[in-house]
Amino acid sequence: MSITLDEAIYEKYIRPTERRPERIIGVEFEFPLLNLEKKKSICRPCRPL
Repeated sequence: MSITLDEAIYEKYIRPTERRPERIIGVEFEFPLLNLEKKKSICRPCRPL
């Protein structure tokens, strides 16, 4: 059985989003990229992406 690249991509990335999990919430964080002194803010994720 041969699977096409389109089917493989669909199965890997699209199909998992079709499930409706019961206990998932969304959280959005907003923070400035520049402080008032117009210097860069230190911006590091708490966990690697």
